[in-house]
Amino acid sequence: MTSRSRHIVTIVGSLLLVAFVTWLLFIAFDESAVDNKMSTLNPLSWQAQRYHDVYELVWWLSGAVFVAIMAATLILSILYRERPGNEPRRDIHGNTRLEILWTIIPIIIVLIMVVPTFSAVIAVEGDADEDALEVTATGHQWWFEFTYHDEDGNEMFRTANEMHVPVGRAVNVSLQSNDVIHAFWVPALFGKKDMMPGHNNRLWFTPNAGTEGMHYGQCVEYCGDSHANMRFRIFVDSEEDYDQWVANQMSDAAWSNDELVQAGRELFVAKGCNSCHQVAYSKDDAPDWLIPPTVAAIGPNLSHIASRTTIASALMDRDEESMREWLANPPAVKPGSRMPNLELTEDEITKLIAMLDSLE
Repeated sequence: MTSRSRHIVTIVGSLLLVAFVTWLLFIAFDESAVDNKMSTLNPLSWQAQRYHDVYELVWWLSGAVFVAIMAATLILSILYRERPGNEPRRDIHGNTRLEILWTIIPIIIVLIMVVPTFSAVIAVEGDADEDALEVTATGHQWWFEFTYHDEDGNEMFRTANEMHVPVGRAVNVSLQSNDVIHAFWVPALFGKKDMMPGHNNRLWFTPNAGTEGMHYGQCVEYCGDSHANMRFRIFVDSEEDYDQWVANQMSDAAWSNDELVQAGRELFVAKGCNSCHQVAYSKDDAPDWLIPPTVAAIGPNLSHIASRTTIASALMDRDEESMREWLANPPAVKPGSRMPNLELTEDEITKLIAMLDSLE
């Protein structure tokens, strides 16, 4: 085999080896990196798709650079390794053409990434559609509050930790914080955006057709002891289901004459729960002692908590076992929780659960 043939075999073999190792790495990461709950690999809005397109472009460019560098390193290591009988090669002191080439190549790579990145950012950061649904998301330690507005900007109702939006309609979200810096992120629908005290941020997105269902969200800016427990969910509904949900949220809290529910309401006031949580009963149903003179807004609005699927900032499912665990000792479940341990008895917890379950 001639020297030239050996060089060709070395180059081809090195390229094949590097390509094979790269493929193995791709398979390994592809199998392990997908988290169905918080994955950016399955964009469900055009905003998320624009970001995803940029990620894919950067990924392929990075992969190409990785393969080229690894292959060049392997080829040069084999061809120019020290061997008995070989005289040391003369050092090269400068090569203008080569230096120009390896300066231009990175510039081209950066430009290929920069242009679509700026294009995506400009598109996503533009104004929402005129008929966009208006929602204000407020970050608290450690839960999210969602305030819905009508076309004139007037407040319609408030809910917590679960946001409902209609499929195919733009949603304009104003981002605020009530205490420290938080961040709002649902990777399947939109990119991360900070929520800062004293500064209103915003984002908007349009859920694609066929994306009906529940999507996970998370605070992704460290905000204290229970940062990792500050979660929320976005439900993409059909237009009909969304209208029904809105109508329910705008109605008064359900009133029940069940004795256990009544005992829970009395305990709710006796323990001071209504000092932090609002339950918007109709004045025609509820006695004056049950309706506080001011709106309590320290904790989540509980007027329709039975219509939600979770409690404790989407940390736990809203079932009896979870509610018992939460009411028995909130700080043990969520460290730093402002909801104190009221040292409730099992009987008192049963009464409160009956009352909360009646609030559909």
